[in-house]
Amino acid sequence: MTGRIELEVVDHPGADIDARIFVAEDPVPEDHAFIRGEGDTDCVCGGCGRVLLRGVRGLHPLPGLVFVCPDCHACNATPRKLAHRGAGRFAVPAQQQRPGAGEHRQAVPTAFS
Repeated sequence: MTGRIELEVVDHPGADIDARIFVAEDPVPEDHAFIRGEGDTDCVCGGCGRVLLRGVRGLHPLPGLVFVCPDCHACNATPRKLAHRGAGRFAVPAQQQRPGAGEHRQAVPTAFS
């Protein structure tokens, strides 16, 4: 792997928040990852550094997805702001973001905003 993204530790979403929470079942294998891909970037727990997403090709902020680390039990979400790859993180250039070139939409508040 050539890249490493530290996920953002967040509070556990309450029952009133529409979130998908991923928790590994016991026993957790040493090489467990919630997502495995063929990309060159790993996403690690913001609390302890354990790999939670292995081999991703790109990462976008994904509101409503929470990954609970099997080691330290921290709730992790994709970072709200992703720096450029040169800074050790990955971000999609603004011209590639959607909904479309030059079109702006108002941000919708989420549990992670």
